[in-house]
Amino acid sequence: MTYYDILEVSPRASKEVIEKAYRVLAKKYHPDVNPLELRTQCEEQMKAINIAYETLIDDDKRRQYDADLYAYDTSDNTQYQNEEQIDNEFAEMLKPRPWPRYFARSIDIFLGGAIVALVWSYIHVSSYYTIIERVNEYLLSAILYGIWIFVESFITSITATTPGKWIFNLYVLDKFGSKLDYKTALKRNLLVFYRGLGLGIPIVTLFTLLNAHSRVVTSVFASWDIDCGTVVISKKASTPKTVASVLLVIALITGVVYLETYQSNIESQQQAFVEHMDNLYMQIENEEKALADMQSELDSEYQAIMELEEQMLVWLESDTDKYDENYPVYEQMIDEYNNKLEEFESRRVKHNQSIEEYNKKLETEYIQ
Repeated sequence: MTYYDILEVSPRASKEVIEKAYRVLAKKYHPDVNPLELRTQCEEQMKAINIAYETLIDDDKRRQYDADLYAYDTSDNTQYQNEEQIDNEFAEMLKPRPWPRYFARSIDIFLGGAIVALVWSYIHVSSYYTIIERVNEYLLSAILYGIWIFVESFITSITATTPGKWIFNLYVLDKFGSKLDYKTALKRNLLVFYRGLGLGIPIVTLFTLLNAHSRVVTSVFASWDIDCGTVVISKKASTPKTVASVLLVIALITGVVYLETYQSNIESQQQAFVEHMDNLYMQIENEEKALADMQSELDSEYQAIMELEEQMLVWLESDTDKYDENYPVYEQMIDEYNNKLEEFESRRVKHNQSIEEYNKKLETEYIQ
């Protein structure tokens, strides 16, 4: 048993701690405050306490004692070194690391937004591209990440990290070192989105990021971590973890290329569809005009036939030669009218079919 054990203090204890421990033990083992049957035992204990105190309270004696203790028994010194190593490792884990946290968050924003965009465009492409056409890219990013926050909070509550944080070996825990519940994770992410990212508003984001960086550097904890009772720690990465991180980055880059290609293809398809529908509309509109002109011609020809028919009835009674002379003309006019009417009806049926096909295509595209 060492003098530190006798005084019940750590080998790293300060003079103040040693003095306080001595006063407590002296009061506890003083022979005058203990029963007579324990007097002898307490006297022996007080002797040991006094010797230990006199040695450890004096700097020179304590230095010599520690040297002798290390020479003959390294167990306590090893414990001291282990404890010091643990403290150093924990301090290393709690280092602010604002830039890894920033890049981790950037990856999460990009990856989360890309996933939401991909799923949204797959489920309902028309509504997604309607949003793209109506809002700018900053607002679109804010909308996509705002949706992703709910998914990210669930991931954090399960794994204590996110894809971006996992790459940089960052983990979010509560003050007791446990994983966050979903409610706390969601609250933290919403505060980060508001205080750290400024709701995605470009100029505001710049100031909120600078403020968050300054606070993390000076006080280690961001305002949202203080409010939520959370802490961000950094762990050393193993070789498999490093390899997995590199592969994940490659996958992210591949995903970016794929997403850009996919969006480009979708935009090309949309443009081709719009052009095709415009051409169909122009054809329908031109045919509508042609049918209207044809209807006018038919009406004029019908009126001419009716007038000739009335005249033929007059000639039939008054001038049979005139009647016989014009009768072939009358029959030819009827034949031409009937042929043109048949052509008109055929074209009108096809025109109505074209309109139905056009409307069906529009409706199908709207549903998609």
